[in-house]
Amino acid sequence: MKTLMYSALITLLPLLSFGQQRWEVVFGNPDILEVPLNLTDSYDKGVLICTWNELNQATVFKTDKNGEPLWNKLFDGPSPIGFTSIAVDEIGNIVAVGAHGSNALIVLIDKCGELQWCNELVNEQEYDRTRYTEVIFVNNTILVLGGFYDDEHNSTIHLANFELDGTLLWLKEIVNEKDDPLMRELVPAYFDKIGDSYFVSGFCYYAKPGNPDMFYPRAMFVKIDSLYNKDWFLPYGMEDALTAISRGVIPLDSDNYRGYGTYLIGSTDTSNAIFMDFDAAGIETGHKGIPNNSISPTVKDNDLMALQVIDDSTYFITAQVGEIPLEVNPIGEWTMDTSGYVYAYQNHPGAFSISHPTTKTNEGQFVTVGKKMNETIDILLYKLNADLSQAEFDTSTIVYDSLCDSLPIVSDTIYLDNCSIITGIEEVPTPQEYYAFIKTIPVDVFPNPATTDIVFELGNTGLHKNISLACFDINGKLVFEQTVQPGQTQIKSSVANWKSGMYIAVTSSSTGGTGSAKFVVK
Repeated sequence: MKTLMYSALITLLPLLSFGQQRWEVVFGNPDILEVPLNLTDSYDKGVLICTWNELNQATVFKTDKNGEPLWNKLFDGPSPIGFTSIAVDEIGNIVAVGAHGSNALIVLIDKCGELQWCNELVNEQEYDRTRYTEVIFVNNTILVLGGFYDDEHNSTIHLANFELDGTLLWLKEIVNEKDDPLMRELVPAYFDKIGDSYFVSGFCYYAKPGNPDMFYPRAMFVKIDSLYNKDWFLPYGMEDALTAISRGVIPLDSDNYRGYGTYLIGSTDTSNAIFMDFDAAGIETGHKGIPNNSISPTVKDNDLMALQVIDDSTYFITAQVGEIPLEVNPIGEWTMDTSGYVYAYQNHPGAFSISHPTTKTNEGQFVTVGKKMNETIDILLYKLNADLSQAEFDTSTIVYDSLCDSLPIVSDTIYLDNCSIITGIEEVPTPQEYYAFIKTIPVDVFPNPATTDIVFELGNTGLHKNISLACFDINGKLVFEQTVQPGQTQIKSSVANWKSGMYIAVTSSSTGGTGSAKFVVK
């Protein structure tokens, strides 16, 4: 790993909006175009941001609660690197996902900012290119959403599950366009966990049954159950010919959900925010567009990028607003009720939105990241209250990265030229195979036959309670028994005084896990 200090340029820009002063922090390399792609809040009230720059490098930035940069890790490699999603767990592990060249990439840096592992999916026999798009932590594992494409441009949606040590536990195809002749170009971009279910949002191209050769962009929703089976796939708005993209899902109640995103009005190029409702069975229950003039007379376009729930009746919206083209619309925010009535609105001239712009803090405030269109595009960061007022600077004392015992964390470059590689995905278990396996306590015996000593090798002992190992002879007589400690993987015993013959070793537990193996003593 080579080391390179990557300095951040910091400026505080006081701007006036509605007669009220607010702060905005702008930072990044002063000589390189830098585009933020995702952000999340950290366990210590800091903010983590992942970015891409024009040199095809990716960076993870850490700021304090007021947006002041603390450190950054620049990722470089033999091929272009881009991160599209970032997540952090309660013990400080930071995971970022995206792509390295044409291969899906996942990296984990620890609580001290040190690279622990990186992993690439390289399977040129089945896929021409792969990319991870979203990542979340689930039950002390890492769950990743991805889009894979073969050399015939067929697309799939996959889920992958990793241990914190980088072990790939399972990989599963959720949707494959080859299974539906009306489907083309799946683009999974957003991932929400609601209760025991998961929702994938994005868009796809879908044709009407009566005209199967003409494909139109439709908002896409996929519901996945707790065992990672697809419940249903919904290309939204087919009957109403909605040209739309979905950017997330929230619950309305235990049986109904609301997707949100953007659609194009009729045959125009004007975009408006839209709510897309459906029930637990994937049946559409109605949609509602948010007209420009309902937000403000000055709004000519509104492209919803993020929705955060303030309370049961109020939403905080981040959007691109202004005139087309979409890629140069400034960031705007508004608050609204669940019926679509807008309470308040503001925008940020010269600042433009991204695909994952806003996160909600534990204090109920909203941190937004965007592109600042200065001489080179830099990173804009600001924090608002639920009423759109500027959040005050927090003057309380916080030790950032407090879980790290070797502070301060130093900014440097991490060169990814030695990542572990996943190739033969046919050897990777499915979720069903994996979860069936971890319910067992497998036991292996060596040497077999045994003459003097024998070793029992045990698996999954960290996942079960009150485990015991017992050995029986061919007549069912108990000849050996020992308690197994949590996480214990081996037990050694002498068999010098055992009679020659066939034996069976049996594992059992109070949590239902069992296993067995036959062996011979000579």
